[in-house]
Amino acid sequence: VVQGNSPPEAAIESPAWYEPLTGSSVEVTGLARARFATGGQFHWKLMWGAGQAPSSWTTVSEGQSSGTVTDFGKINLETVRQALATYVVPPDAGGPTFAAGEPNPFQHEFTVQLEVEGQGIAMTGIDRRVLSALSDPSLVAGFPKQLGSGGEAPTRYADLNGDNVQELIVPTEDGAVHAFEPNGSELKDRKSVV
Repeated sequence: VVQGNSPPEAAIESPAWYEPLTGSSVEVTGLARARFATGGQFHWKLMWGAGQAPSSWTTVSEGQSSGTVTDFGKINLETVRQALATYVVPPDAGGPTFAAGEPNPFQHEFTVQLEVEGQGIAMTGIDRRVLSALSDPSLVAGFPKQLGSGGEAPTRYADLNGDNVQELIVPTEDGAVHAFEPNGSELKDRKSVV
């Protein structure tokens, strides 16, 4: 910083790390700025590549600015899914082992990278996120859920409100316990719980 080597700012804010994406596209937002560039001028570029460490990139959008950019456009998830269909997950001696014939969960992962280059600055600001492009016809409407915290504890089913339909009980790392109806809505009214 003292030598003036501060890179431009590049930060992806949404979608969240490892977010399972089920739609046809996803909008990427965040922050691109180069306060220390000559005249604040910078060039930004949003790209994606297959896997956690892509060997090649596809440019989604790019632009020039002298202010702050927060919207980087949409990634076509159908194009991503087509690329992932032929992608071979590289072997990882330190990674998990999956049963023969079982799907590899890493097969659906892709990386998004934001690069920001400031005029007169030698360093490039870079931020990355790994996401998952799911195509699951068995996925129930209203799911997956964004809980804001990990849910590593075991889930359970129980009829909490006495309607003869079991709710999905999900404890999370932040101490919260969620109860979801089959339609994906969250049971909120604790007074109705039997």
